[in-house]
Amino acid sequence: MKRFLSALLLGCLLFFASASVKAQDTASQTFTLTVAAPLTITTPAAMSSAVVAQPYTLTLAATGGVPPYTWAVTAGSTLPAGMTLSSAGVFAGTPTTAGNYSFNITVTDSKSGTATLKAAVKTAAPAPAPAAKK
Repeated sequence: MKRFLSALLLGCLLFFASASVKAQDTASQTFTLTVAAPLTITTPAAMSSAVVAQPYTLTLAATGGVPPYTWAVTAGSTLPAGMTLSSAGVFAGTPTTAGNYSFNITVTDSKSGTATLKAAVKTAAPAPAPAAKK
């Protein structure tokens, strides 16, 4: 039995396979294999600090996998009060309570690959207003 396999790399791997027992008994098929780097969240786990009663926005980032990506708070995790995470990866809102918060965020690519980040953000009380001059 003869076997023939060729590959051409053009952003993905294309395979052409052919098998034959006799010259007249040949079957062939082309296959496409998409090769992607592992999905990785590139946003630092320690997010920049937020201030209570002041708007905050941070867009999360990932590389690898097969875009587009969908972001979510991992089940069992809770964001600081007043904050949300959009499916586009925008962590935003106006925090209402000072404190140190830890939560898990998961990103999923279009082929169901996932990566999880154990994130932390500090929400600080606003600075006191300067004293009036006498």
